[in-house]
Amino acid sequence: MGDRANIFLVDTADTDIEPVVGIYLYTHRKGQDWPERLRQALITGPARLRWEDPQYLARILIDQLFSDLRDKAGGGVSTQLHDNDHPITIVDLTAGRVHWAKAGDEQHRDRWTASLGFAEFVTRGRAEYPTL
Repeated sequence: MGDRANIFLVDTADTDIEPVVGIYLYTHRKGQDWPERLRQALITGPARLRWEDPQYLARILIDQLFSDLRDKAGGGVSTQLHDNDHPITIVDLTAGRVHWAKAGDEQHRDRWTASLGFAEFVTRGRAEYPTL
């Protein structure tokens, strides 16, 4: 059995656009660890230098989050939500914030919860899913 999770990368600065569009990063295994993996990816030197550059930051996060899957199956990138066992982690690349939402609510900004700026997110210690 897997432990599936998704991170939704959003880079639309226009907060009036609904539903929010972005790309999903999907893992089939160790989904419970993805908030911490995201924290570790955001804290790296290359990512910190690009916190205000959404396109570069997205590429760095994808590279970091899938580093253990190179040349293997077990994850993917899509414009649609894949199988999921956890709250959706939302990375608002333009606003520099991490949020969470229940699956199906991630495309609606008014349903995002537990919002943290990147600086606060990376310094709070081990990252875990909030209770929604």
